[in-house]
Amino acid sequence: SLLLIYSGYISTRPKALVGKRPLLYEDIEFQVFPPPFKGQPPIIILVINLKYIKRSSGKKKPKKFAFYKGENLIYYLVLPTIALALANNAFKNKFT
Repeated sequence: SLLLIYSGYISTRPKALVGKRPLLYEDIEFQVFPPPFKGQPPIIILVINLKYIKRSSGKKKPKKFAFYKGENLIYYLVLPTIALALANNAFKNKFT
């Protein structure tokens, strides 16, 4: 599951992502930047905003995690997240 992969990357318990306030598509943001060099694809960054996660002291403090393309595509969380969001019709804007 993608949630288990997220929990591994951001070092939280899986229950923190699916507990009382689960991770929703509104907590996920895609940022698209123009390519740094001509002929390359644009840069897509995935930002996960955990608004309701507790810290070790018990206080709730929002955390943001950003993921982008690294050298190895197996660690690239952006592609499976986009695929899942497209399959669930989760984008506000319609793509044609």
